[in-house]
Amino acid sequence: MDDIVYNITQQWLTTLKSRIQYNNKPFLKKLESFGSGVFKYEDPVLLERALDLIPIQRFYDEADPENCLEDTIIKKLLYWFKNEFFTWVNSPPCEHCNVRFY
Repeated sequence: MDDIVYNITQQWLTTLKSRIQYNNKPFLKKLESFGSGVFKYEDPVLLERALDLIPIQRFYDEADPENCLEDTIIKKLLYWFKNEFFTWVNSPPCEHCNVRFY
């Protein structure tokens, strides 16, 4: 599947290159950059690092066997992501002087 996506993306970029006028080179460079940036999400090392942070086993342990397992895991992942992994900060302190801006 990944090979198919990669090949289609490469074909699409080649087609775009042949159709875009010379004066649109900056646009083409941005498009290429964004298009190739998608592949970093398929990097096995980055995926492994992300999975190391997510307490997947805890989600399975807490799942109710009476409900749909996939739905329960997704809901637990969403809750964890919004309430445990990230912390909302209204006024972050300055990294240099630690003063809070309001």
